[in-house]
Amino acid sequence: MEISDRYPYEGPRTPKESEFDATIKLNRATFFKNAPRQEAYIGWPMFLRPETEKNSYVMLYQSQPVSLITRLTRDIFIRGHKLRMGFIGGVCTHPNHRGKGLAGTVLAATLQKFADTDVDFVYISGSRRLYYSTGANHIGGFSNYSITWDIQSSKSNLKVRKATFEDAELLRSLNEKEQTRFVRDALDYELVIQNGHCSGGQCIFNIIESDSKPLGYIATRGVNRKDGKWSQLIFEYAGDRDAISATLLEMAKEPGPNGHLIVDVKIGEELGKRLNSIGIKSTSGRHGGTVKVVNFSRTMEKLRPYIAQKTNDSFAESMEFSAGNGRYIVSGDDGYLEIDGESNMLWTLLGAPPDKQVKNVKVTGLMKKVLDECFPIPIPPLPINTI
Repeated sequence: MEISDRYPYEGPRTPKESEFDATIKLNRATFFKNAPRQEAYIGWPMFLRPETEKNSYVMLYQSQPVSLITRLTRDIFIRGHKLRMGFIGGVCTHPNHRGKGLAGTVLAATLQKFADTDVDFVYISGSRRLYYSTGANHIGGFSNYSITWDIQSSKSNLKVRKATFEDAELLRSLNEKEQTRFVRDALDYELVIQNGHCSGGQCIFNIIESDSKPLGYIATRGVNRKDGKWSQLIFEYAGDRDAISATLLEMAKEPGPNGHLIVDVKIGEELGKRLNSIGIKSTSGRHGGTVKVVNFSRTMEKLRPYIAQKTNDSFAESMEFSAGNGRYIVSGDDGYLEIDGESNMLWTLLGAPPDKQVKNVKVTGLMKKVLDECFPIPIPPLPINTI
């Protein structure tokens, strides 16, 4: 939607330092009823990073922010290959200024900022018509493994302890060894541990140790199921998969007969294979927010070395990428891939949600091997850095 009368609105732009307080006040008034800043953002601790205001775009009316979007950017590794992901949150407009296209204008500027800074995927913490209008949609790409309380497990010498503020650097270093991960600094972990929340819900990091040696961590949240029972969700983990698997089987006993443990597992993950091997069932998962691919051709270019690992260097080198008018094409010396529709392209790259399937795809030759073995790619767990 275009602004019906841009004057007297100013923006979109980054707020000036003198406008920071008013920018945060707008967000708090919209979502948190003007609660004190620390109290308001306890559930969304990435807002407490010092650069938050500088990573915002606003529209102003009479020098006061009236529409706002906040962003965060993280490098990610996909099986060792570097990409970038942007996060969007805090999308709000003052009630007196809604219906004028302000949020759409700020959102367009934010997406352009991501495009200019080499971002590949954008995760928006919500699902609104405004987000769908940009081409963002829900994705799947992971499985929910349900471990019931009566699962058999073997005794081990593993110990699990709750991480403290002083463990932030340890958590960062454990995460850094993962092939598929976000690139985070210790402050991300410090903020989540200090506030005990992420992505709007309670969050706890649990460190797995053997003889006081850290082997890995798991991040947990409590969730209420539709049947009224309680489950514990493991949404992120890092470290030794044997230790993680054994710990999960022990943890599954804790909720008791009225609950169970749910584990989110990325595509093609070794942990999923281990859980499958002992008969634990899974269902397809869906992320709560919406995701957009910023620049198909640029992202595919970054993934060329990844594709070469599954095919061969000469074929990967021959690939050309193009996109236009809702059509996305990858062509090479031995075959081509053609996708019609932005949602179909998104789901091809990152996985369709359980209630959707990829359609309107044509593939020939060796490109079928690329499609079958390279996609969808796994993305790292999102909750820690969601804003």
